[in-house]
Amino acid sequence: MAKGFDLVATIYDSCVSLVFGNQIADFQCNALHLLSNCGSLAIVGGGTGLLLEKALNLDLAEHYYYIERSDKMRALTSNRIGITCKEVKFLNNLSDMPESADCFVFPFVLDCYSEQEVEEILIEMKQKLKPSGEILVVDFDAATTNTFKRKSLITLLYLFFKVFTGMSPWRLPRIKSVFESQGFTEISRSSKLQGWLFAALYKPSEDYSKTVKHN
Repeated sequence: MAKGFDLVATIYDSCVSLVFGNQIADFQCNALHLLSNCGSLAIVGGGTGLLLEKALNLDLAEHYYYIERSDKMRALTSNRIGITCKEVKFLNNLSDMPESADCFVFPFVLDCYSEQEVEEILIEMKQKLKPSGEILVVDFDAATTNTFKRKSLITLLYLFFKVFTGMSPWRLPRIKSVFESQGFTEISRSSKLQGWLFAALYKPSEDYSKTVKHN
């Protein structure tokens, strides 16, 4: 994304609430309960820090990586969580992680990319995920974006973010298909709004765990 989310950082939460009320915020926070065994937790594209704040309150991990390209989003997140005894490292990119993590969370971020770009993100993430690690994805389900209302709303959202962030896609990626093609297995799922919002927990296959080299 050429422009990134700096231009919309201060109004992002308000825009989401205007369209969806508290449904997205509540759903993604509740989805954290699907995770287990997180010694270290990486949140990728976490926006203004709502999910990180929830994870800290739940005491989900000992160490946290907050990976967000927008400088303003990172600043808003830092202000939100304030002074904490937990170790939170703020990073720009996945490649900046100094070591592998037990768990990754992608909260409504993969929809900003094409399927090819999602695949590239997963290939990079594989190098930073521990062999027994977990990946939690919370997003819109392309398979249930099948009504005129839903298609129209997604198109309007893409138009808005294309103008202000430079994001490229016009349609939702088929996230489950991409994960499966990269050797991940879905082990649990929850949904909301008749399946339009989903939270899916993935784990790597045994073959993946044996072949990928980790930092």
